[in-house]
Amino acid sequence: MAATPLVKCPRCGKLYQKARLAVCKECAIFEEQDYSKVRDVMNEIGVAAPGQASDKAGVDLGVVLRMIEV
Repeated sequence: MAATPLVKCPRCGKLYQKARLAVCKECAIFEEQDYSKVRDVMNEIGVAAPGQASDKAGVDLGVVLRMIEV
């Protein structure tokens, strides 16, 4: 069985074992809160460029880009 790779958390920079989460366990709660903000913006305005969604939701552009990757 292959070991789960260690990766750097894009939010805090800490190393963690990547399984399913795009961020470490400690940052997952903040990531979910940001996802909710972006989802609310997208429901309100419809289709938006990542930068526009990031600005309107008040979250880092990296959060929006991670949402697109998933």
